[in-house]
Amino acid sequence: PLVTGVQTCALPIFKFFSADRVGNAEETKSKEFTVDLTAPTTKYATAIDQLEGKILSPRTLITLMSSDNLAGVKRIVYAFDSNRPIAYLGKISPAALTDGDHVLNYSSADNVLNEELNQTFPFYLDKIAPVITSSIDINYIKVNGITYVAKSSTINLAATDNKDRKSTR
Repeated sequence: PLVTGVQTCALPIFKFFSADRVGNAEETKSKEFTVDLTAPTTKYATAIDQLEGKILSPRTLITLMSSDNLAGVKRIVYAFDSNRPIAYLGKISPAALTDGDHVLNYSSADNVLNEELNQTFPFYLDKIAPVITSSIDINYIKVNGITYVAKSSTINLAATDNKDRKSTR
């Protein structure tokens, strides 16, 4: 970089001209520009069927948002786990991944090619449905595969899930 410890460097006027060996000189010209030394920053958001932002379903959609204060964002790339990065074109679905732990890696670059350091979003993709169990307390009978209950019977239902540890009754 031209300047260390500074993220932007405003150079209000850069003056220049040319002259040949016999003294013919053109008029002095000037340009104004800003040196952009700052990489963009990227954030993620999850929507649809997710738990605490860290347990996702195959229906979850992930959005990447990047911003750059000077030159503007040129590109955003992402990859799941150790796969090769691809261009971000819109909402990302994790549906093709297997059940289990995964990492979304992502970064962006601005229009003067300042590159953001790789960012990560670790998550668990839950593709396993909960399991429900049922039981009937008192006053029931099974006849030919059909269960008959009295109105005083109690039916208990309990659901358990591999990731959501709260059982429903």
